[in-house]
Amino acid sequence: MPRGRPKKVTPINDIPKKEEVAKIHCLRCGNSTMTNFYMSRDKHKQFFGKVPYCKECIKRIYTYYLGMYDDQNLAVYYTCRKIDVPYIHSNYLGAVENINNPNSKIQGEGAIMQAYMKGFSFAEQNGWGTSFDDSQGENQIEKLNTFDAVTEIKRNRINNPTQHNTDDSDEYETIEYDTEFLQSKWGMTFENWELAYLESEYLDWNEKLNGINDKTLDILVKQICYQLLDIYKDRQSGAAVDKKLKTLTDLMNNSGLIDKQDKANEKHQTLGMEIERIEYMKPATSGKLIFDDVDGVQNYIKGSAGCYFKAMGIENEYTRFYDEWMKDYQVDIVNEMLANKQAEEKELEKIASGGNNGAE
Repeated sequence: MPRGRPKKVTPINDIPKKEEVAKIHCLRCGNSTMTNFYMSRDKHKQFFGKVPYCKECIKRIYTYYLGMYDDQNLAVYYTCRKIDVPYIHSNYLGAVENINNPNSKIQGEGAIMQAYMKGFSFAEQNGWGTSFDDSQGENQIEKLNTFDAVTEIKRNRINNPTQHNTDDSDEYETIEYDTEFLQSKWGMTFENWELAYLESEYLDWNEKLNGINDKTLDILVKQICYQLLDIYKDRQSGAAVDKKLKTLTDLMNNSGLIDKQDKANEKHQTLGMEIERIEYMKPATSGKLIFDDVDGVQNYIKGSAGCYFKAMGIENEYTRFYDEWMKDYQVDIVNEMLANKQAEEKELEKIASGGNNGAE
């Protein structure tokens, strides 16, 4: 048994030392200065009690969305969504009023997020909530609800032969696109009809060029589509389009797209490809009698059956069809003989009556 005094037991302290306490870091830039973060009452951020983006990065996020949507209200809304704070429309209106007040300490459009976040000093009293899920007044944002989830594009079936309908009266088809996909392709600032216009023009070029297969060609075609949309909108508003038309022509000439289109049209097509193209462009429709029995095979079958039934002395629809079908090719000997006999008898009667008159 060991002798002597027992070793001193050092109590375990779970509380970390002051210098070991974790610091919040901005998710975007890594800044860890505590005073450079806005306060947050969200229970999911209770360890630090801060919005996990520093004040400077929140400004940069706002600037990013402002450039994307070209609308201050939308930029504030999407910034709130990004940093997970409530969007409160009344608070936004108060912030706008604040930055436009010449007596305010926070002025200028660039300070809109600072003014907006300052309004949350009274968030608890106003019942505003703590996260983006608690947003209020989004339906009052004018441009937020202008985008439908699906964008429809109506296209001429002749120009898009990948699908066709046998109904001649239906010359168009409607293609549905996810609006978010088109926005990722063309940009976030376009309305649904503008996205449909751009994509429809792109599809037309894709057909005329027999496919857009490389990045350079893709960029050139997109620029032409943008220019076409600008020209269309100017025409609708009555503005002059001469300069933009010249820009469009120069763009097509310099990119060589006209030559590419001509070469695509000159490509040799096999007989099978030509037949396929004709079938897609003007397919033979069902329901027309002229296409039911082009070679008249049914007539031969029904006529043969009628001939057999006639030989067996059976009268039915096949024998009637046979008589009607063959009437132009038959000689009625019996009736002809009867007609000849009747003619001879009449002739003899004439002669006989003439002889009797002479004898008297």
